Amino acid sequence: MTSQSPPTGLRTEGLTFRVGGAKIVEDVSLAVPAGEFLGIIGPNGAGKTTLLNLLSGTVRSTSGRILLGDTDITRLAPHRRARLGLSRTFQTSYLLLGLSALENVRLMAQSRNVKGVGLLRLLTPKDATTAEAREALDRVGLGAAAGRPAGSLSHGDRRKLELAIVVAARAPYVLLDEPMAGVNSEDVEGLTELIRELHRESGATFLMVEHHLEVVLGLAERVAVMHKGELLAVDAPDTVTSDERVQTAYVGELL
Repeated sequence: MTSQSPPTGLRTEGLTFRVGGAKIVEDVSLAVPAGEFLGIIGPNGAGKTTLLNLLSGTVRSTSGRILLGDTDITRLAPHRRARLGLSRTFQTSYLLLGLSALENVRLMAQSRNVKGVGLLRLLTPKDATTAEAREALDRVGLGAAAGRPAGSLSHGDRRKLELAIVVAARAPYVLLDEPMAGVNSEDVEGLTELIRELHRESGATFLMVEHHLEVVLGLAERVAVMHKGELLAVDAPDTVTSDERVQTAYVGELL
């Protein structure tokens, strides 16, 4: 019996982004099955974060298509992509630093459950999503910090708070952009394991850009390598790291 290919959770077809004559992302065609953990690596300037920007809608493509399942999201605004289940973290924290950790997570939970409301409504002291937000904080180990302003948290705990927001979003597609950026070396292992557990528990499709190669190779089922805006290779971690083209692209860096 011939086995069928797994359903495609996220797909790009000839995705391209150019500025003037410079190719930032060039003709990237990538199929990520539902539930897979895909790592995206490449030298500095390879186009990795720009690819996530294209997927999340913060940058509009020059050409090509992006599909979530069977839905073409290429021209949708970021908030509409989020409504379809696309969640994103950034290299630079996007937290509301003056609000408590709980309020940051509760905003996400409420925005998912309540439509057509403004920020003032979202900040009401008590509602049905408060318990949900507390559960998300407990899940990432920040339950005791629920009342603390996000701005008072350590950098590592801010990264955990961003993951709590991902938990509250309950999104089937999760884009992680440099989750280890700025995290102390002693915290990397714990944060890596937390990401592993969240992926396993949620069953969501994860795409992660990360410079810590040992983190990517330990988490990802497949690794996509970008170089000068192009997709150089997509394969299992061991296969990718032994690819001569990838070795050449990473001259001077440890693989």
